[in-house]
Amino acid sequence: MWDLLYEAKFKETALLTFGVILVINLILTFLNRKDLQFKKGAASTFSWLLTIPFIFLAAGLQWPYPLAVLCLVSIYGAKNFFQMTGMYHRSNFVWGCYLVIIFSTYCIYERYVDLFNLMPIFMFFVVCLIPLMRNSYKQMVQYMALTLMNFCFIWAFLHLGWIMEMESGVYIFIYIIMLTEFFDTIYLAISRYLKNFKLISNITPKRSLEGFILAGAITLVLGWAMRHLLPVRTELYWGAVSLTCILFASTGDSVLAVVRRDLGIKVTDTFIIGRGDFFSRLDRLVFVAPIAHYVLFYLGEIQ
Repeated sequence: MWDLLYEAKFKETALLTFGVILVINLILTFLNRKDLQFKKGAASTFSWLLTIPFIFLAAGLQWPYPLAVLCLVSIYGAKNFFQMTGMYHRSNFVWGCYLVIIFSTYCIYERYVDLFNLMPIFMFFVVCLIPLMRNSYKQMVQYMALTLMNFCFIWAFLHLGWIMEMESGVYIFIYIIMLTEFFDTIYLAISRYLKNFKLISNITPKRSLEGFILAGAITLVLGWAMRHLLPVRTELYWGAVSLTCILFASTGDSVLAVVRRDLGIKVTDTFIIGRGDFFSRLDRLVFVAPIAHYVLFYLGEIQ
Protein backbone atom coordinates (compact mmCIF):
# COMPACT_ATOMS: atom_id res chain seq x y z
CA MET A 1 0.00 0.00 0.00
CA TRP A 2 2.95 2.30 0.63
CA ASP A 3 4.99 1.40 -2.47
CA LEU A 4 6.54 4.82 -3.13
CA LEU A 5 7.56 5.34 0.49
CA TYR A 6 10.18 2.61 0.00
CA GLU A 7 11.72 4.29 -3.05
CA ALA A 8 14.96 6.12 -2.30
CA LYS A 9 14.06 8.95 -4.69
CA PHE A 10 10.72 9.53 -2.96
CA LYS A 11 12.23 9.54 0.54
CA GLU A 12 15.06 11.83 -0.53
CA THR A 13 12.59 14.26 -2.10
CA ALA A 14 10.40 14.31 1.02
CA LEU A 15 13.36 14.83 3.35
CA LEU A 16 14.92 17.49 1.13
CA THR A 17 11.65 19.43 0.85
CA PHE A 18 10.98 19.22 4.56
CA GLY A 19 14.57 20.18 5.33
CA VAL A 20 14.49 23.28 3.13
CA ILE A 21 11.25 24.48 4.73
CA LEU A 22 12.69 23.77 8.19
CA VAL A 23 15.81 25.84 7.45
CA ILE A 24 13.69 28.72 6.16
CA ASN A 25 11.60 28.60 9.34
CA LEU A 26 14.69 28.61 11.54
CA ILE A 27 15.97 31.68 9.69
CA LEU A 28 12.61 33.44 10.07
CA THR A 29 12.51 32.54 13.76
CA PHE A 30 16.00 33.94 14.23
CA LEU A 31 15.06 37.19 12.51
CA ASN A 32 11.88 37.47 14.64
CA ARG A 33 10.72 40.70 13.06
CA LYS A 34 7.73 42.49 14.57
CA ASP A 35 6.37 43.61 11.21
CA LEU A 36 2.80 42.27 10.73
CA GLN A 37 3.31 41.41 7.06
CA PHE A 38 6.52 39.56 7.92
CA LYS A 39 4.68 37.55 10.58
CA LYS A 40 1.97 36.56 8.09
CA GLY A 41 4.56 35.28 5.65
CA ALA A 42 6.39 33.42 8.42
CA ALA A 43 3.14 31.78 9.59
CA SER A 44 2.40 30.60 6.06
CA THR A 45 5.88 29.09 5.73
CA PHE A 46 5.79 27.49 9.18
CA SER A 47 2.48 25.74 8.56
CA TRP A 48 4.01 23.98 5.55
CA LEU A 49 5.97 21.89 8.04
CA LEU A 50 2.62 20.34 9.01
CA THR A 51 1.25 20.12 5.47
CA ILE A 52 4.22 18.60 3.61
CA PRO A 53 4.10 15.24 5.48
CA PHE A 54 0.40 14.90 4.63
CA ILE A 55 1.04 15.60 0.92
CA PHE A 56 3.86 13.06 0.71
CA LEU A 57 1.98 10.42 2.70
CA ALA A 58 -1.08 10.78 0.45
CA ALA A 59 1.06 10.75 -2.71
CA GLY A 60 2.97 7.69 -1.46
CA LEU A 61 -0.12 5.51 -1.27
CA GLN A 62 -0.67 2.80 -3.84
CA TRP A 63 -2.94 3.80 -6.71
CA PRO A 64 -5.90 4.55 -6.65
CA TYR A 65 -5.72 5.75 -3.01
CA PRO A 66 -4.05 9.06 -3.97
CA LEU A 67 -6.97 9.63 -6.35
CA ALA A 68 -9.43 8.91 -3.54
CA VAL A 69 -7.65 11.48 -1.34
CA LEU A 70 -7.81 13.97 -4.22
CA CYS A 71 -11.57 13.33 -4.50
CA LEU A 72 -12.09 13.96 -0.76
CA VAL A 73 -10.03 17.15 -0.93
CA SER A 74 -12.11 18.27 -3.91
CA ILE A 75 -15.40 17.62 -2.12
CA TYR A 76 -14.20 19.53 0.94
CA GLY A 77 -13.10 22.38 -1.32
CA ALA A 78 -16.53 22.45 -2.95
CA LYS A 79 -18.12 22.49 0.52
CA ASN A 80 -15.94 25.45 1.47
CA PHE A 81 -17.03 27.34 -1.65
CA PHE A 82 -20.71 26.69 -0.88
CA GLN A 83 -20.18 27.96 2.67
CA MET A 84 -18.32 31.01 1.41
CA THR A 85 -21.10 31.95 -1.00
CA GLY A 86 -23.90 31.25 1.50
CA MET A 87 -25.24 28.30 -0.50
CA TYR A 88 -24.51 25.44 1.87
CA HIS A 89 -28.16 25.25 2.91
CA ARG A 90 -29.24 24.59 -0.70
CA SER A 91 -28.81 20.83 -0.34
CA ASN A 92 -30.02 19.94 -3.85
CA PHE A 93 -27.25 21.94 -5.48
CA VAL A 94 -24.66 20.88 -2.88
CA TRP A 95 -25.25 17.15 -3.17
CA GLY A 96 -25.68 17.36 -6.93
CA CYS A 97 -22.23 18.94 -7.14
CA TYR A 98 -20.71 16.33 -4.80
CA LEU A 99 -22.09 13.44 -6.85
CA VAL A 100 -20.77 14.82 -10.13
CA ILE A 101 -17.34 15.36 -8.50
CA ILE A 102 -17.32 11.69 -7.43
CA PHE A 103 -18.37 10.58 -10.91
CA SER A 104 -15.66 12.77 -12.47
CA THR A 105 -13.08 11.09 -10.22
CA TYR A 106 -14.40 7.70 -11.31
CA CYS A 107 -13.86 8.75 -14.93
CA ILE A 108 -10.19 9.41 -14.12
CA TYR A 109 -9.89 6.02 -12.43
CA GLU A 110 -11.37 4.24 -15.44
CA ARG A 111 -9.55 6.60 -17.85
CA TYR A 112 -12.76 7.73 -19.54
CA VAL A 113 -11.19 10.87 -21.01
CA ASP A 114 -14.07 11.88 -23.26
CA LEU A 115 -16.64 11.34 -20.53
CA PHE A 116 -14.56 13.35 -18.05
CA ASN A 117 -14.39 16.23 -20.53
CA LEU A 118 -18.20 16.20 -20.73
CA MET A 119 -18.66 16.64 -16.97
CA PRO A 120 -19.10 20.47 -17.06
CA ILE A 121 -21.94 20.01 -19.55
CA PHE A 122 -23.42 17.27 -17.37
CA MET A 123 -23.16 19.55 -14.31
CA PHE A 124 -24.89 22.29 -16.29
CA PHE A 125 -27.74 19.88 -17.06
CA VAL A 126 -28.01 18.93 -13.37
CA VAL A 127 -28.17 22.53 -12.11
CA CYS A 128 -30.77 23.38 -14.76
CA LEU A 129 -32.84 20.36 -13.77
CA ILE A 130 -32.97 21.19 -10.04
CA PRO A 131 -35.26 24.29 -10.34
CA LEU A 132 -37.65 22.27 -12.51
CA MET A 133 -37.77 19.45 -9.96
CA ARG A 134 -38.33 21.96 -7.16
CA ASN A 135 -40.86 23.89 -9.24
CA SER A 136 -39.21 27.11 -8.11
CA TYR A 137 -37.53 30.06 -9.80
CA LYS A 138 -36.69 32.47 -6.96
CA GLN A 139 -32.90 33.14 -6.80
CA MET A 140 -32.36 30.04 -8.92
CA VAL A 141 -30.21 31.81 -11.51
CA GLN A 142 -27.78 32.83 -8.77
CA TYR A 143 -27.72 29.32 -7.27
CA MET A 144 -27.24 27.73 -10.68
CA ALA A 145 -24.40 30.08 -11.63
CA LEU A 146 -22.51 29.67 -8.34
CA THR A 147 -22.88 25.88 -8.36
CA LEU A 148 -21.60 25.67 -11.92
CA MET A 149 -18.66 27.98 -11.10
CA ASN A 150 -17.88 25.87 -8.04
CA PHE A 151 -17.88 22.66 -10.05
CA CYS A 152 -15.77 24.13 -12.86
CA PHE A 153 -13.15 25.17 -10.30
CA ILE A 154 -13.09 21.65 -8.84
CA TRP A 155 -13.24 19.90 -12.22
CA ALA A 156 -10.18 21.86 -13.32
CA PHE A 157 -8.43 21.00 -10.04
CA LEU A 158 -9.17 17.29 -10.63
CA HIS A 159 -6.83 17.33 -13.64
CA LEU A 160 -4.15 16.63 -11.03
CA GLY A 161 -5.55 13.10 -11.07
CA TRP A 162 -4.72 12.76 -14.76
CA ILE A 163 -1.21 14.06 -14.06
CA MET A 164 -0.69 11.47 -11.31
CA GLU A 165 -1.57 8.72 -13.80
CA MET A 166 1.30 9.73 -16.12
CA GLU A 167 4.80 8.25 -16.07
CA SER A 168 6.43 9.49 -12.84
CA GLY A 169 3.09 11.22 -12.28
CA VAL A 170 3.39 11.42 -8.48
CA TYR A 171 6.73 13.21 -8.79
CA ILE A 172 5.30 15.60 -11.39
CA PHE A 173 2.37 16.21 -9.03
CA ILE A 174 4.78 17.10 -6.19
CA TYR A 175 6.80 19.30 -8.56
CA ILE A 176 3.72 21.28 -9.61
CA ILE A 177 2.33 21.63 -6.07
CA MET A 178 5.63 22.87 -4.67
CA LEU A 179 6.37 25.33 -7.49
CA THR A 180 2.83 26.72 -7.50
CA GLU A 181 2.69 27.31 -3.76
CA PHE A 182 6.27 28.59 -3.63
CA PHE A 183 5.67 31.10 -6.42
CA ASP A 184 2.46 32.46 -4.92
CA THR A 185 3.96 32.76 -1.43
CA ILE A 186 7.09 34.53 -2.69
CA TYR A 187 4.98 36.70 -5.02
CA LEU A 188 2.92 38.02 -2.12
CA ALA A 189 5.96 38.40 0.15
CA ILE A 190 7.90 40.51 -2.39
CA SER A 191 4.81 42.53 -3.32
CA ARG A 192 4.47 43.66 0.30
CA TYR A 193 7.74 45.57 -0.01
CA LEU A 194 7.99 46.35 -3.73
CA LYS A 195 4.59 47.74 -4.68
CA ASN A 196 5.05 50.63 -7.10
CA PHE A 197 3.29 48.98 -10.03
CA LYS A 198 0.02 47.25 -9.12
CA LEU A 199 -1.36 44.80 -11.68
CA ILE A 200 -5.06 44.69 -10.73
CA SER A 201 -5.28 47.07 -7.78
CA ASN A 202 -9.09 47.00 -7.42
CA ILE A 203 -9.13 43.20 -7.07
CA THR A 204 -5.82 42.16 -5.50
CA PRO A 205 -4.05 45.30 -4.25
CA LYS A 206 -1.33 43.25 -2.53
CA ARG A 207 0.15 41.99 -5.81
CA SER A 208 2.67 44.04 -7.80
CA LEU A 209 4.49 43.72 -11.11
CA GLU A 210 7.87 43.74 -9.35
CA GLY A 211 6.72 40.88 -7.13
CA PHE A 212 5.56 38.86 -10.14
CA ILE A 213 8.84 39.28 -12.03
CA LEU A 214 11.15 38.55 -9.09
CA ALA A 215 9.04 35.66 -7.78
CA GLY A 216 8.92 34.21 -11.30
CA ALA A 217 12.70 34.39 -11.65
CA ILE A 218 13.25 32.72 -8.25
CA THR A 219 10.68 30.01 -9.05
CA LEU A 220 12.44 29.25 -12.35
CA VAL A 221 15.62 28.61 -10.38
CA LEU A 222 13.70 26.29 -8.06
CA GLY A 223 12.15 24.56 -11.09
CA TRP A 224 15.64 23.93 -12.45
CA ALA A 225 16.85 22.65 -9.07
CA MET A 226 13.89 20.22 -8.77
CA ARG A 227 13.96 19.00 -12.40
CA HIS A 228 15.15 15.56 -11.20
CA LEU A 229 11.49 14.89 -10.27
CA LEU A 230 10.44 15.04 -13.93
CA PRO A 231 10.63 12.08 -16.32
CA VAL A 232 12.47 14.30 -18.84
CA ARG A 233 15.03 16.86 -17.64
CA THR A 234 15.45 18.95 -20.80
CA GLU A 235 15.18 22.74 -20.66
CA LEU A 236 12.00 22.62 -22.73
CA TYR A 237 10.34 20.16 -20.35
CA TRP A 238 11.10 21.66 -16.94
CA GLY A 239 10.92 25.20 -18.36
CA ALA A 240 7.43 24.70 -19.81
CA VAL A 241 6.07 23.16 -16.61
CA SER A 242 7.70 25.83 -14.43
CA LEU A 243 6.36 28.66 -16.60
CA THR A 244 2.87 27.14 -16.41
CA CYS A 245 3.04 27.27 -12.60
CA ILE A 246 4.36 30.85 -12.70
CA LEU A 247 1.93 32.26 -15.26
CA PHE A 248 -1.24 30.70 -13.88
CA ALA A 249 -0.62 30.19 -10.13
CA SER A 250 -2.08 33.55 -9.14
CA THR A 251 -4.86 33.57 -11.76
CA GLY A 252 -7.21 31.32 -9.80
CA ASP A 253 -6.57 33.27 -6.62
CA SER A 254 -7.34 36.54 -8.40
CA VAL A 255 -10.54 35.14 -9.93
CA LEU A 256 -11.70 33.97 -6.50
CA ALA A 257 -10.88 37.44 -5.18
CA VAL A 258 -13.48 38.80 -7.62
CA VAL A 259 -16.09 36.47 -6.07
CA ARG A 260 -15.05 37.34 -2.52
CA ARG A 261 -15.06 41.10 -3.07
CA ASP A 262 -18.36 41.03 -4.93
CA LEU A 263 -19.98 39.07 -2.08
CA GLY A 264 -18.15 41.00 0.66
CA ILE A 265 -16.43 37.88 2.01
CA LYS A 266 -12.84 37.56 3.20
CA VAL A 267 -12.12 34.24 4.93
CA THR A 268 -14.69 31.54 5.70
CA ASP A 269 -12.55 29.48 8.06
CA THR A 270 -8.99 29.08 9.31
CA PHE A 271 -6.88 26.59 7.43
CA ILE A 272 -3.59 25.06 8.45
CA ILE A 273 -1.55 26.99 5.88
CA GLY A 274 -0.99 30.39 7.45
CA ARG A 275 -3.18 32.57 5.29
CA GLY A 276 -6.64 32.10 3.87
CA ASP A 277 -9.21 29.32 4.06
CA PHE A 278 -9.23 25.86 2.50
CA PHE A 279 -10.46 26.93 -0.93
CA SER A 280 -7.60 29.46 -1.05
CA ARG A 281 -5.23 26.50 -1.21
CA LEU A 282 -7.08 25.02 -4.17
CA ASP A 283 -7.79 28.13 -6.19
CA ARG A 284 -4.22 28.68 -7.39
CA LEU A 285 -4.28 25.21 -8.98
CA VAL A 286 -7.56 25.49 -10.87
CA PHE A 287 -5.81 26.88 -13.95
CA VAL A 288 -2.36 25.38 -13.34
CA ALA A 289 -3.66 21.78 -13.16
CA PRO A 290 -5.52 21.54 -16.51
CA ILE A 291 -2.98 23.63 -18.43
CA ALA A 292 -0.06 21.66 -16.96
CA HIS A 293 -1.87 18.43 -17.86
CA TYR A 294 -2.09 19.37 -21.53
CA VAL A 295 1.41 20.88 -21.58
CA LEU A 296 2.76 17.59 -20.21
CA PHE A 297 0.68 15.59 -22.69
CA TYR A 298 2.01 17.48 -25.70
CA LEU A 299 5.57 17.48 -24.35
CA GLY A 300 5.29 13.71 -24.09
CA GLU A 301 4.14 13.57 -27.71
CA ILE A 302 7.14 15.50 -29.05
CA GLN A 303 9.85 13.94 -26.86
